[in-house]
Amino acid sequence: MLAVRGFQTLTVFLSRAGAVAAIVVMALSAGLILTEIVLRTLFSMSTFVTSEFVGYGMGAMSFLALGECLDRGGLVRLSMIFSAFSPRGRRMLEAFICALTLMAVFVPLWYFGRSVAINYSRGYTSGTISNIPLWIPEFGMWIGILIFWLRLLSYGLLIAVGSEQVDLEKSTKIMGSE
Repeated sequence: MLAVRGFQTLTVFLSRAGAVAAIVVMALSAGLILTEIVLRTLFSMSTFVTSEFVGYGMGAMSFLALGECLDRGGLVRLSMIFSAFSPRGRRMLEAFICALTLMAVFVPLWYFGRSVAINYSRGYTSGTISNIPLWIPEFGMWIGILIFWLRLLSYGLLIAVGSEQVDLEKSTKIMGSE
């Protein structure tokens, strides 16, 4: 049980770190867009990479924020289905749904990881003016998926061992991540 709680503490930290990274990427994207606007308006110049970098940032940002989104209850839940079950039934259903979701999320986790490794080992680049190595933007997305998967695993373990109850009243916070 202590190991599960320790793992939960680690995944809470990783989720928060992913959310902070997503905020940083968003701020950098906004800064790059503003720079592009100023360059085009005042100097008739361009960075020529703004749309590419902001696109990479949007992908990374979306995945990096998933773990914190799970913590805050921001993902879609069908609470109506859970309310039809007893507390024990809710726990069993939640553990089953967590297991299914872990399996479903493992697929992109595996393929993104594989793609990052292949792109890194073969030295593939974007083929655009920036010629950025493709593993860099994919790595940001892979890290976000990994954080989400680990966070979901932590939640599923807490539900499975019975130390966490499925609380329909507190749908905005789960797993004691105040």
